[in-house]
Amino acid sequence: MKRNHPRFQDLTNQTIAGAKVTARAQNQDNGNAAWHCRLACGHEKIVQGIALRAAAKAGSIMRCADCRPKRPGTVRRISNLVQ
Repeated sequence: MKRNHPRFQDLTNQTIAGAKVTARAQNQDNGNAAWHCRLACGHEKIVQGIALRAAAKAGSIMRCADCRPKRPGTVRRISNLVQ
C-alpha cells in the first residue's frame, strides 16, 4: 500500500505487541506492508503489519522463533515395537 493511500498508517516509533517499530520495510511479495521491528526479546526482525495487528488484538507479545517458550516434547508409543 502506498504511503499516500488513505488507509496507510505510519507505525514508525510505535510499540505494538511488545515490538518497537523502527522503520518501514519493503512490501512482501503478496503486497502486505512490512516493518522493521525490535522484538520484546531484543532481536530485530521484519514483521508483516497484519501479524503486528493480530498479536496486538490477541494481547500477545511478539517474539522470534528462537526465543519462544519451547513446547514439551511428545512421548512416542513404543509398546507395539516390543515382541
